[in-house]
Amino acid sequence: LVSESHVVGVLFLVAPPHPGRFGFEELALLGQFAELASIAIYNARLYHQAQAELAERRLAEQAVMRRAAQLEVVNEIGNRVAGALDLDTVFQRAASLIQERFHYHHVAVLAVEQETGDLVMRAAAGAFVDLYPEGYRLKPGTGIAGRAALLRKTCICLLYTSDAAD
Repeated sequence: LVSESHVVGVLFLVAPPHPGRFGFEELALLGQFAELASIAIYNARLYHQAQAELAERRLAEQAVMRRAAQLEVVNEIGNRVAGALDLDTVFQRAASLIQERFHYHHVAVLAVEQETGDLVMRAAAGAFVDLYPEGYRLKPGTGIAGRAALLRKTCICLLYTSDAAD
């Protein structure tokens, strides 16, 4: 079975031996069927390929739309935070807006204290606000946040367990 110079299949026939079984008319009819079947198979493959590409394109469009929405939120947060002159207000606005707009369970802003190198919580928003006392401190290398500060690298932890720092 050939369509547009592409082999799309094979028509395999087995018939009991009879003289003249595959006569001219029967062969012509089988040839026409093979042509139609080839075109149908080729078109079906093109259709499925187009559907897969369309689905892939839709996913890409959705990802672009999500990213655009995220950038819009980041821009909004930046504009709102930039309007504040007091550093504590900047930290609190940033924590609150990030928690609210990105729907995070909890957000905390820890700043490095120059004298000790400790991380000091300057702002928090979300579910765990009451769990940390004002001025909560964290030594570099302690926990995930302390490890990120010590290594000077972004650390993303999707699931925290007690041995996550190892």
